[in-house]
Amino acid sequence: MPIYEYCCDACGVFEAFRPISEFESPAICPDCGDSSPRVQSLPSLCKLDATVRKGMERNEKSRHEPVRHSTRDAELTAQVNAQPQIKSSSGPRPWMI
Repeated sequence: MPIYEYCCDACGVFEAFRPISEFESPAICPDCGDSSPRVQSLPSLCKLDATVRKGMERNEKSRHEPVRHSTRDAELTAQVNAQPQIKSSSGPRPWMI
């Protein structure tokens, strides 16, 4: 479940776990019990693990770059797309290979 920020008029800003289907509905303040509207906030990227954050940055940078294939992939593609070579027979029965 995602964490959303809500702002209570009496107590201030607080966070609450809510289902995505209820993101627009107000939450009840844990201190005073009043209904509080949701506040727009930025995602907390600093709380992400460093490897996850680096992976997300790498994906964002490579989003516009063409996909790079290895030379092995190019060789296999060339072999699959190659036309079979037909050998002509010089013997008395040309239909036999």
